[in-house]
Amino acid sequence: MKKITLFAAICCFGLAFNAKAQSPYGVGDTMKVNGMLYLVTDATNKYVEVTNDSKGYSWASANAYTGAVSIPSSVANNGNGQSYTVTSIGNWAFIECSGLTSVTIPNSVTSIGGFAFVDCTGLTSVTIPNSVTLIGNSVFYNCSGLTSVAIGNSVTSIGGSAFSGTPWYNNKPDGLVYINNVLYKYKGTMPANTAINIQEGTVSISPEAFEYCSGLTSVTIPNSVTEIGREAFCFCSGLTSVTIPNSVDSIGRQAFSYCSGLTSVTSNAVTPPTIFSSTFDDIGADAVFYVPCVSEAAYMAALYWSGFNYGECFTENGLNDVDVAEATIYPNPVKDVLNIDCSDRVESVEVFNLFGQKVYAGTKTTIDVSSFAKGNYVVKLHTDKSITTKKFVVE
Repeated sequence: MKKITLFAAICCFGLAFNAKAQSPYGVGDTMKVNGMLYLVTDATNKYVEVTNDSKGYSWASANAYTGAVSIPSSVANNGNGQSYTVTSIGNWAFIECSGLTSVTIPNSVTSIGGFAFVDCTGLTSVTIPNSVTLIGNSVFYNCSGLTSVAIGNSVTSIGGSAFSGTPWYNNKPDGLVYINNVLYKYKGTMPANTAINIQEGTVSISPEAFEYCSGLTSVTIPNSVTEIGREAFCFCSGLTSVTIPNSVDSIGRQAFSYCSGLTSVTSNAVTPPTIFSSTFDDIGADAVFYVPCVSEAAYMAALYWSGFNYGECFTENGLNDVDVAEATIYPNPVKDVLNIDCSDRVESVEVFNLFGQKVYAGTKTTIDVSSFAKGNYVVKLHTDKSITTKKFVVE
């Protein structure tokens, strides 16, 4: 009887193990195929990225990749018989693989994660295919043998220090370094009283691009830039004013931090760009922000934009070319009903929360706010003559 029970247990274990092997892999699971390790990033679409055996910041087994490595566009998992598309090279995937001499990247890859090839000192050339749109931070940092880099024309974002410490970058002349339509870096020491005109068609400014360029006194950013990277203008103490074009969607952490001479920031963006609490840290104490009148309420309510000192708003025709109606709102703070008194005829009323989301739209000058969450709000009044905004608090 004991033998039969043991045999049954072994069979059940084998069936359970086989079921597990045949089950779909979930996000975060890994598989090794032909000596290369892959991490599942999308179980539904069956996407994986190249990774390594190391955990966290320990590279004990990270240098396992050597010689000429060719990354396939897809891999078949022997465990469940399914095929997975290789869409990215993960963070730290080949870090410290000093024996790596070449790598072939397939057209299925769209991104290369941060630190992916750091200290790959044996790597001499790399071709990044047109499929790649993102190159992360410090990807090829200190690849001291890297002299040849070919980058596809689809790249729109390049992380800070992505090519620092490579002969390919070191051999470039001082001044602005563009990589396709990305302004990657100002190389060398910037002379005093320098004015920079970023070339038309540039889509992003990389992190740290102008960091510590104290000689920069003005910069013209074209209406093609969508992203200003982390610390892009950090410590540019000579910069006194900056205009953000309407095309910009996001401005990174500390992008303008410690620009102690910065006293005027104009944003032409109708939709407030995404920023962080540190984006404008420690700029000029009396810095004034100017935004479009049509978006003034949204800026004053948007996350991290709401705490700035705002000057007169502007329209397409210039600053303050509209009369501002005299308006009073009460009580403030308010619990139940907000009342609005205005010198002009009110045509419409909008209310925005701290995140820039519209929570009310109508024509009433008495608004029931009893269902609103506690916090800060902005009411925007459209009258027959002008637009005006007021802040209030729901408690």
